[in-house]
Amino acid sequence: MRSKQYPWKDVVRVSKDYCVAGMNAIAESRHAAGNATPFRFIYLSGKGISHDMARPWIMGDYLLMRVSP
Repeated sequence: MRSKQYPWKDVVRVSKDYCVAGMNAIAESRHAAGNATPFRFIYLSGKGISHDMARPWIMGDYLLMRVSP
């Protein structure tokens, strides 16, 4: 809930871009170490998801972040 105190650009950078960068770093380090198996990460959560994604009821910007450009 504190994220509303920060510009949306910064919230997306921390919530989305940093996570993707971290996953890429893990995958690259595994490859550099000679681990031939691919890095796989799955996160699933349905908490707070509205059936009508056009009208999310709480923190809608977060719920729709994945579809924003």
